[in-house]
Amino acid sequence: MSRLDPQDPYAGNVLVAGLGEIPSPSQALASLLYLPDVPRSVEGVPPHIRLHQLMTVRDLHIPSQIERQLLQTTDLITRQGYRYRDPRLATTWGAVSGEAQRRRVVLPQAFAAAVEGLSGVGKTQACLRCLNCYPQQTIFHPAFPRLEGGLLQTVWLSVEVPPSGKASDLARSLMEAWQLATGSNRFTSWLAKDRISDGMSTQRPQII
Repeated sequence: MSRLDPQDPYAGNVLVAGLGEIPSPSQALASLLYLPDVPRSVEGVPPHIRLHQLMTVRDLHIPSQIERQLLQTTDLITRQGYRYRDPRLATTWGAVSGEAQRRRVVLPQAFAAAVEGLSGVGKTQACLRCLNCYPQQTIFHPAFPRLEGGLLQTVWLSVEVPPSGKASDLARSLMEAWQLATGSNRFTSWLAKDRISDGMSTQRPQII
């Protein structure tokens, strides 16, 4: 679908335009499929070289129906999140400024999904494969409504739950992932602290 397609529920939303088409079940499977290149001119290649060529078979990935469902669920959550943040709407900017809470307009809704399975079955890899189906992790908009200098849109971030289980360590991981993805130094001063929670009670860093 193009963003001007009358059947597209997100038509005209610049934050959705860079995500590509909404994948059908067959498109989702095709996006997740990976077939390594077949070695050429195998005849005459010494056995010790063939062994290295053979190892590319390990990269072969044929997605399951569950993985297809995971991709479509991830895409649904992502696009729906941007539906509440359409920069063309006054309600979006009211929610950003806090005005929405005073006027009782519809606030952005939170979405979540969970993947369950035994350790080592590939949950994390499946999630990353789905996220990497988007054309880009970050999208720069040179011109953006009501903002000067454009906007760098971060489509997704991925972090591991810290072994400590502490919220402060999770905050550090999120800040590091944000800076790595965007190339910014937004949280450099916070990351320089021995304890990321120092001062959070009076000044909380926000990731939007």
